[in-house]
Amino acid sequence: MTRLISRCSAPLVLTAGLLLGGCGTPPKSGEMVWATVAEVYTPEKLARSYNQRLADRASAEGLTSADIEAGRLVKVGCGIGPDYSWGAYAYAPKGLKLREEQVVRVAVTDVGDDNRMGWNRLLGPVENFGYRGSMPAYRFIPDWRERGLSRNIEQINLEPGQRGRYAIVHSQYLIKCRQGD
Repeated sequence: MTRLISRCSAPLVLTAGLLLGGCGTPPKSGEMVWATVAEVYTPEKLARSYNQRLADRASAEGLTSADIEAGRLVKVGCGIGPDYSWGAYAYAPKGLKLREEQVVRVAVTDVGDDNRMGWNRLLGPVENFGYRGSMPAYRFIPDWRERGLSRNIEQINLEPGQRGRYAIVHSQYLIKCRQGD
């Protein structure tokens, strides 16, 4: 019986592995990825008790209060697959003014894991892209029954310049970590 289960489960394991292999993988050390600026840390945000470990790490990494005031510490994120995103803390070069939802390039040296976000260098904005790093992927249809539709949401179509650049992650378009995938 055990032999039968082993023979029957091998194709299932292989199929599952191929399906999962089709999903994206987190960035690797040495890669350059695209990401969206999820949060720009201000001195007020960093002073909150739940950000104490981040404040300590920023200080240990050499960022000063003037750097924080200048907006050099950010949280970035990018889409990997339908239910998985990658996120890290990043520090920007001096003089670079960042805004939330801006698409940027990140040099990955510290990937992090599920228990600890990585710490990486932000290279700069993605030039001539012109779109936000994340946005809703679906819209609510209030009169869906009256219109004879089978559901009350519809996917929001991307503009031609955005197509292929985003992954849908938890009902949001999120810029893909790797462009050209």
